[in-house]
Amino acid sequence: MILCPNCQHHEITGALFCSECGRKIIDVTDDSTQTAQYAQDNSNTTDSIQPTAFTPSHFDSVEGLSLFIMSNEQIVHLTGKSEYTIGRATDDQPVVPDVDLTPYGAYDFGISRLHATITVGELITIRDMGSINGTSVNGRLIQPHSPHTLFHGDMLTLGKIKIQVLIKT
Repeated sequence: MILCPNCQHHEITGALFCSECGRKIIDVTDDSTQTAQYAQDNSNTTDSIQPTAFTPSHFDSVEGLSLFIMSNEQIVHLTGKSEYTIGRATDDQPVVPDVDLTPYGAYDFGISRLHATITVGELITIRDMGSINGTSVNGRLIQPHSPHTLFHGDMLTLGKIKIQVLIKT
């Protein structure tokens, strides 16, 4: 566990931004890290992030949208589609999610089979699909079936899994 230098909130090791206040926890401008290429506030300060909304014209030049699974420190790249379902797969499930969180302990962490959907359109949005344990963006629970705009660096909590949104330019 690491502490946010701003609000002292406990974060999982490897977190780039605080899920409570949004402040940078580590210097993501280091070229030796995989996340260094992602869009960010380049002001060289450790003050809070200035998120950027990405419109379709931005997304055309974006190499991809990625999800950083905090607990396993894995990055899942999302490319080539305009909509991605996130959830966990089971043997008897007729519809399998595009992003299967089963390898990351989805069942134990309360992820629904079809938990949420990320859509790349005029904006990049997430929509909770009526999951049992809900979806939070930056610590705030979002309403089921209502789109919520995502920005680079946003922290998603699906059930108990924390995921950071990365938008690569």
